[in-house]
Amino acid sequence: MRKERRWTIIREYLGLKYVEAAVSFVIIFVIFIPLLKLKGKKEKKDSWRKGNSRIKLLLYGAYGNQSVGDDAILQSILENIDNRLFDVTVSSYKPYLTRKMTHHDIIWQGRTLDGLFYMYNTLRKTDILVFGGGGVLETHNNSLVTTIGMMYKFSKVYLAKLMGVKVYCFAIGSNTKPYSKMVKLLVETLLDNVDGISTRDHKSFEFLTNIRENLNMKSLADPALLLTIKNIITENSAYPKIGINVMPYYKLLNGDKSKLEFIRGEIAKSIDYAIERFNAEVYFVPMVEGDDTKEQNSIFEYIKNKNRINLLSPDYTPNELMELLSKFDLFIGTRLHPNILAYNVNTPIIGIAYHDKIFSLFDHIQHPQYVQSIQRISSSILNSHVHEILMNKDSIKLKMKERHKHLVSLALESFEDIKRIYMK
Repeated sequence: MRKERRWTIIREYLGLKYVEAAVSFVIIFVIFIPLLKLKGKKEKKDSWRKGNSRIKLLLYGAYGNQSVGDDAILQSILENIDNRLFDVTVSSYKPYLTRKMTHHDIIWQGRTLDGLFYMYNTLRKTDILVFGGGGVLETHNNSLVTTIGMMYKFSKVYLAKLMGVKVYCFAIGSNTKPYSKMVKLLVETLLDNVDGISTRDHKSFEFLTNIRENLNMKSLADPALLLTIKNIITENSAYPKIGINVMPYYKLLNGDKSKLEFIRGEIAKSIDYAIERFNAEVYFVPMVEGDDTKEQNSIFEYIKNKNRINLLSPDYTPNELMELLSKFDLFIGTRLHPNILAYNVNTPIIGIAYHDKIFSLFDHIQHPQYVQSIQRISSSILNSHVHEILMNKDSIKLKMKERHKHLVSLALESFEDIKRIYMK
């Protein structure tokens, strides 16, 4: 039995997760944070690195989490990192999944306190820890569970700094709304101690600048924007193909069933509009088995023109997803990275925003008019976006292509920053 699975069973069976949270709280707030304030940035000696000319780099993010977004970030980093200069190790929640993506060394990072013990031995022989990318500084609410999650996540970064390892926060996303007091302390401690930061959008950059001025920080772009596929095939069809991704909206509504019914009804009306007005064929593209598939099945019941609907299954690699998205004339996305991957293959996108990061993406690609909040969704607005894009698809795709080139150059700059941080 894998050690990670064995530890999970022990924790759940004995109820140790609550004890673990309390012990972690003491380690982080009573030991790590005071030590970081006392010692400052400690420089690490590299005498251990005899006979190894490459820089030891540890990637620490939400990898192995069965998320196509995090898989896309990891794939992009591994494809664009300079392997002649860096000897890369990847930390993963589920190493057996991550091994399918890469030949690099992989360690189990653990979700909770146990991760500190497994990370320690690797950090002893690490020159630079790359934290991210993705929304590693995001919270969806200010609950205790969220605070504990941030605590566990940041503990490994604090440990790295106490061991003298350089840390670069790579193309990260943050909140754009205030943190709770405890999470703010965790974030401030991280910002005060890391050696460099890049954000994936300008809103995250502005938010973090308001917390701490004079940071060594740049506003760049999500590394997933660098992913490409060969031989994008544009299919000429007598009718448009539209992809749509939904997620469990009930989780955002605090049990308000009437609001949930309204949201599902508005999305269904727009799907029926696209079918009746343009004879479109619609494909539901889920990212998560259970969450997304249940929601798309619920929306399906509201749709009148069911014969034009295709309900797909999840479990895509980033490349497989891009290949599918390239066949659509339009993609309507709720989750962040399916929107990004559609943008990569020059498929026009409309956003249904469940989080500020979706608005940030559409600002970044300079199409803020094509996104609306799930809380205030309107089928009439969604219909007008569908109509405008399908009627002006070629000119919109030309503008997308030019903007994408600029975002690619920004995304590549994070890789140069890793080198500069280490050499500094």
